[in-house]
Amino acid sequence: MQPWQPQQPQPPQQGWTAQPVPGAPPERGADDRDLAALSPFWPKVAAAIVAIAGLCGVLGSLQTWTTIDILDAWAVAPVVDALLGFACIGFATRLVTARRWAAIAALVASALLVLTSGVWGVFAVANRFIAVFVLLAPVMSVAAVALSALAIGPCDRAEKARDRLRAQGLELGL
Repeated sequence: MQPWQPQQPQPPQQGWTAQPVPGAPPERGADDRDLAALSPFWPKVAAAIVAIAGLCGVLGSLQTWTTIDILDAWAVAPVVDALLGFACIGFATRLVTARRWAAIAALVASALLVLTSGVWGVFAVANRFIAVFVLLAPVMSVAAVALSALAIGPCDRAEKARDRLRAQGLELGL
């Protein structure tokens, strides 16, 4: 039969499997995928940024307390910023281990820190108090909100993988 002549389609061969490429790593099983899911990338990045945002909130409050005296109702803002900053740092320590609740808590604390540090930053700049951490805290908090929202999905997958491994008897303290 010539190549230009119509040809009959060949039936697919049954039982054919792909041959492994020499030197390639072996196929990953379900347990290997579960172990790999325990340490996702985005929660670690989110934890770092949430911790930095919290540190900026705390240091902005310290800059305020050591630089000026506030005698009216605005004195509450740096205190709230410091408390939310410490909360963000605490949640970041648990977000590193890919805990879903920590990602949600970091999202909420960072969002509140955006609001309080943003309002305080506007008030401070309007009253000619310009401090590095007072200006940096809202910016880092916005990044922390975005990254902690992005980390919820990988944390959820890590929680499910942790539960599957625990059901198989592999507690591992994870």
